[in-house]
Amino acid sequence: MDAAPENRRWGWNGRYSYYLYYFFFVLACNRQVPSHRNTENVYLLHMTILPETHPEYQTEESNPTYQVINFNRVIDRLQPYPEVESVGVSFPRSYPGADSFNSRRLENITDSTRGFYPSVLTIATTGDDLRTFRHTEKGGEGVVSMIDIDLTDPKGIVITKMVEDILFPGQSALGQQVTQHRENPENERVVKAVVGDIKRDLNQRPEGTVFMFQRVNEENVSDTDVSIRLKKKLSATELASFRQEILRDLRIGNYYVKDRVSYDKIMDDFDFSIGSVNTIRTFTALLVFFLLNILLCVMGTFWYRVHARREEIGIRRAMGATKEKIHHLFMTEGMVLLTCILLPAVLIEIQLVYTDLMYTLGYSEETQGLFLPDYMGLRLLITNLLTYLLLTVVMMVSIWYPTWKAGKITPIEALRDD
Repeated sequence: MDAAPENRRWGWNGRYSYYLYYFFFVLACNRQVPSHRNTENVYLLHMTILPETHPEYQTEESNPTYQVINFNRVIDRLQPYPEVESVGVSFPRSYPGADSFNSRRLENITDSTRGFYPSVLTIATTGDDLRTFRHTEKGGEGVVSMIDIDLTDPKGIVITKMVEDILFPGQSALGQQVTQHRENPENERVVKAVVGDIKRDLNQRPEGTVFMFQRVNEENVSDTDVSIRLKKKLSATELASFRQEILRDLRIGNYYVKDRVSYDKIMDDFDFSIGSVNTIRTFTALLVFFLLNILLCVMGTFWYRVHARREEIGIRRAMGATKEKIHHLFMTEGMVLLTCILLPAVLIEIQLVYTDLMYTLGYSEETQGLFLPDYMGLRLLITNLLTYLLLTVVMMVSIWYPTWKAGKITPIEALRDD
């Protein structure tokens, strides 16, 4: 029996395991980067208008002006609730976990080479959306409130720290001008505040974001999304009672609250919809599969080696070698084999990285160099070291039983077999 095919097999499985371990290393790095936005105890209220065919539909309230008035009355009624900490209003695709998003190019008005495509979130001047989701200052020190931002300027915007770093490296963006289209002065914007970076998905990296503001008016009132932050986590009973209360009290004109949904559920659904959950599950299953293959291959290889070298083991035992010494020799042999495949494996990995075959979760050319996995040399060093340690554990577990059996071989057994 030739052990070489087994060695090659677990060698290739080790390289596949590195590829998967690389994915989990990037995932761990992404997860430890904070998102300066908090959705805990925040709920999205599904506000809607009675259809004209509904028996309680009030024709006189269908005027857009009345709709704005009634909408503002809904917000005013929400804020005094003892359970409610703050209320935020946003427009389509601008709340956490939205199924799509807007992106526009933004440039430093004095340097066209400084451009970026941030995600654009549009929130209403009604309520306090930034406080509702606890957006922090750019250093993560404290919660930002729209009360502290000058929203009287219709061209005012709020950007995240990543946008500031890209458009105004080494400078403060406060009061600076940016533009969306240089040929149109109407698209110029003024930075009123800088907040901490946020992530659309906790498994991804932060992305640059711009907050633009609109007033609720007759044209956009039907496109609003209302979010509320509760002061504390409510029990199921308290939450059901609160739900019934707002369903009853927030019926104004043709407006009513159809339902409410937790942002925890919205974010979970979003993770599932973009494939993050399935990707992590698939990679986890593959990692377990390949590690199990390595374990079985190494165990089979050393089982064969122990059987083929029974005479040598018997002679060593006759010369005074202890069971621990035999065990140590085979463990050392396993570590030498693992170390020998390290260099060719690293060379293959470098080729995979340079040919862009490694899956770097959340990678973006515009943010290149801002995160640890972007530094190839350091990334290869850390991931190979971690992979080596992981395979060492697998190797030790695989070799233990065959070498434990080898240590029990006596000289008499070895000679009789011979």
